[in-house]
Amino acid sequence: MKKSKLLLVIGILLTSIIFAQNEIRIGVNTGANLTKFRGNTLIENSDIKIGFLAGISFEYYLKENISLKINLNFERKSLSQKGGYFDENGFFTEKEADIHYDYLTLPVLLKHEFGNSNKFFVNGGPYFGLLLNAKIKGEGSQSDDLTSFYKKVDFGFSIGIGTKFHLDEKNDLSIEIRENYGLINISDVPVIDDGSIKTNSLNLILTWDFEI
Repeated sequence: MKKSKLLLVIGILLTSIIFAQNEIRIGVNTGANLTKFRGNTLIENSDIKIGFLAGISFEYYLKENISLKINLNFERKSLSQKGGYFDENGFFTEKEADIHYDYLTLPVLLKHEFGNSNKFFVNGGPYFGLLLNAKIKGEGSQSDDLTSFYKKVDFGFSIGIGTKFHLDEKNDLSIEIRENYGLINISDVPVIDDGSIKTNSLNLILTWDFEI
């Protein structure tokens, strides 16, 4: 029992020392995204729409210019598709529908800062996505729920580049362009032409973070 307590105390002390010697930053971020899915002809012919994201970040510096950064973001990916139908008079009418995919995304990124005062950075790593809902809304109609047609989990690779501005000794503001490139088929039902649906979004992210 005494050994267990001693090991616990040593573990707490070592953890405190490690974290005391390395910079830790937390922050909030928001931004916009452009979505372009791929994997089949229909989805690839969809029109790009502007979506949005918002979330929090945690950053732990391994060295002066290398850090591990984790985001937890709510992200809405939006597409617009055109379809058509014949009315009761036999006339063909085109109709446009918007599709929204709401995700919780968790990128885990290795970040490298460079340049004068480490003002610029690149980062990359895997991301995990959890689908909250998927809905489609046509012109003049109510939204229909499509969530059951898609897998709950998405997975891919994130890569980004950006710059940061030192506001004061503790606070930074950064702007980043980040690509989230989905690697797995998110459709839970058969897709046209034996294809797939894979996510893709280009994000413009504004982050305010501070040292703790």
